Amino acid sequence: MNILTYSLIFIAIIALSRYLTTKSNKPALVVSGGRILKADKVLGYMGFLSILLGTVFPVLYYIDVYNRDTKFLIASIFMLVIFSLIGLYMVLYYKNTRVEFNETMVKSTNFLGNSKKINWSDIKNIKYLATAKWLSLRNGVIKVNVPVILKGFGQFKKELTEKVSTEKYQEAFSKLNL
Repeated sequence: MNILTYSLIFIAIIALSRYLTTKSNKPALVVSGGRILKADKVLGYMGFLSILLGTVFPVLYYIDVYNRDTKFLIASIFMLVIFSLIGLYMVLYYKNTRVEFNETMVKSTNFLGNSKKINWSDIKNIKYLATAKWLSLRNGVIKVNVPVILKGFGQFKKELTEKVSTEKYQEAFSKLNL
């Protein structure tokens, strides 16, 4: 791959990240007794596209009957694995990642479906992790991560400012830039 290809992939990742961050200002799903933050559908579509793209490389190897190079076979299998894993992660993130919150608690479910719950009154520390793009809510024992790119994050942020004292979230929000 040449420098142009890497540049295009890098630009696409940055554009997707910006797009998903702006989507976080969309309203959260309202359910009885609370709200739910979910990932945008674009993430799921990108995951399926990545899986499809990964399958193209091995297919190209078998179509080109006259040029069956072992290096291309190894590269195509490698690309299949890489693109499929990335795609699977994106699809699972879209399907499973969610944050539910109401008047008393916050419940976060990660891409594997594992959930953690914390009460608003128990939150002792809030940090913003820029590399992961999430807020980390902690009470000393439990750590609940809230991804910034989920739809409705703006409403979560508003609820957080109402339920938690300013000194706990002030530093995290100064780094957040939303």
